[in-house]
Amino acid sequence: MTAVTPELIQRAATGSLPDLGLLADNIRGVKPYPIEALKVAFKFLHIDLVPGVERNWNDFRQPIARAVHCTKILHCAFKHPDLKTAVANQLIENVDGLCRWICCLLLIHDNARQITGWENGIPLAAYAGIATLVHSVLSLDDRVYEVYISSTEWIDIILHLWFRIDDNTGEPLLDINSRSIVHALCAVVMKEVGVEIFLHRIIEKRLVPRLAWTILRRARLASEDPSAADAIEYLRTLSATSSFLVASSSEDLHRAFGEANYLREFCSAINTLSITVQKSHATMLPRLAICVHRLSLMATKARTHVVENRCGLLEGGIVPLLVRVIPWADKSTEPHPDYADIVTRALTLHGLTHPRVIRRFLGMYPDREVPDLEGCSLATSERWECRWRQAFLFCKAYQRFDGVGVVTMCDNQACMHRAQERVSRQCAGCSSVVYCSAACQEEDWRAFHHHECSQARRDHAVRRSLHTWYSHSVRQFHTQWVADSVENIESEVFQRGGDAPLMHHDNPSETMVHLDFSKGEIATHFINMTRSVPTDILWSSRSNTAYPQGFLKPRHASLFQRYWSGLAGPKSRLAELVLCFGQHSYLDLIVLLEPVGGVYRGVYSIARHGYDSQVDLLPRNTVKLVPPSES
Repeated sequence: MTAVTPELIQRAATGSLPDLGLLADNIRGVKPYPIEALKVAFKFLHIDLVPGVERNWNDFRQPIARAVHCTKILHCAFKHPDLKTAVANQLIENVDGLCRWICCLLLIHDNARQITGWENGIPLAAYAGIATLVHSVLSLDDRVYEVYISSTEWIDIILHLWFRIDDNTGEPLLDINSRSIVHALCAVVMKEVGVEIFLHRIIEKRLVPRLAWTILRRARLASEDPSAADAIEYLRTLSATSSFLVASSSEDLHRAFGEANYLREFCSAINTLSITVQKSHATMLPRLAICVHRLSLMATKARTHVVENRCGLLEGGIVPLLVRVIPWADKSTEPHPDYADIVTRALTLHGLTHPRVIRRFLGMYPDREVPDLEGCSLATSERWECRWRQAFLFCKAYQRFDGVGVVTMCDNQACMHRAQERVSRQCAGCSSVVYCSAACQEEDWRAFHHHECSQARRDHAVRRSLHTWYSHSVRQFHTQWVADSVENIESEVFQRGGDAPLMHHDNPSETMVHLDFSKGEIATHFINMTRSVPTDILWSSRSNTAYPQGFLKPRHASLFQRYWSGLAGPKSRLAELVLCFGQHSYLDLIVLLEPVGGVYRGVYSIARHGYDSQVDLLPRNTVKLVPPSES
């Protein structure tokens, strides 16, 4: 080993390749790190020394070799905390030069087969080395991050590394041992400003669908890697990167990820790896727990394809994956203490409340028998069973529901034919309301819909394009579910001998039954609705939505007035259902119930479906799944 002396540094400063090579090979571990060596590195990484592309490929050898030695010297400097300020200052001063040199190195790597002596191409390690440098630069401090992330050339370097295809396999570069390429991308998107700049660039280059494909291909390739430990760490980093991306507000990204069945494919990859790990390295399964949690978070944060994402998790094998991971996570200190309940609740009460998700679930588990947890605590097993019992309330209702999906509702409040259950026809202009007859349509047009139609049409067009439209068949299912639930509540109260006269059929009350599933728990309340309460108060609970559907406010107020005045029916009752399919998909459903044949039936409903716009105002890292104790 050659000593790093002032003389060696002086010779290297002249551009001598042998001396630069000696300096690069021997400076590792030298303490204190000589500041003059850092100056030598940046001297030869100056923008003026980048060779022009008009030169012959073989003329690049010396400047490229010199630059490679200098990047090695720079790598070593990152490992010395006492040099952090000096390195940061040099990086900020030489941002253009470093960007241009890295671009040059990538150009050489991509065209290596044209250069004499490099006919076999450049190994993966060369790309991984550049990615490691990129990650080190972005992770040094906030000043450096802000300067480099603002450079379009720097973003393009990261895109080049991420989208580079292996010439031999045709697959994206997979440095599963070092994880340097995925670490480089993660370093970009782990901050909100980085996500926005990065997404702006890939949207500009029309690379969003390709981004989804490259992430999913890497996840699949990693899940099939024989090294379980490396594969787990790779998927952990990849899932973190994906979670940062999905936290953005970009509808282009959410749409592309949804169209790629992103959650289904990612869940399938983790599921595949968990099977391998369980067979030979079961004690490592808690390391996969965070990946499963991030899948839940990504489904929760989705802005488009909300229902499809929930279905995709089921198709990707989320249930057997949880059965494998939860018992081991229960014994580990790494996951959240309430990890099992958090992920189970996200799957059940935030997913199995929509008919399309229920239909997919029953296709896989027709008898509603999910596997039991084995080898975990009694409390965890009981919570698992409890969550599924709660979700099965919707599954049972769906199995009684008309599977054909024929809509028989009428949105005319004064309809006189509800008992006949006529097949509905929707408004041709906006598709937001349905009627049992032309007469009801004309009556409702005069009363409300002539003010609603144009606004509802715009709302419908946007929601359709985002795959977030709340259909009338789903509304009918939830309406009937509310009716069944209120009937069950009354039966249960009187079987117990409770004193709840406000729930009795013969005593129409000023109490509304409120069924709230939005916090991950089933909460039943009775809301006092005295006539002195302004209808604005009853509306305001869901006014803060991205799709507030304010045009429904007169219809909403009229329903309460009809109810209070007795026009709705002598034994009618109001109920409200609040569901959450994710952070960006809330449902508030007001249902008018009337006894038909001795049981309640939902005869009219108003649905407001959107998301709480306050979610977008929260600091990014505060958005999380809430443990039961906090809800």
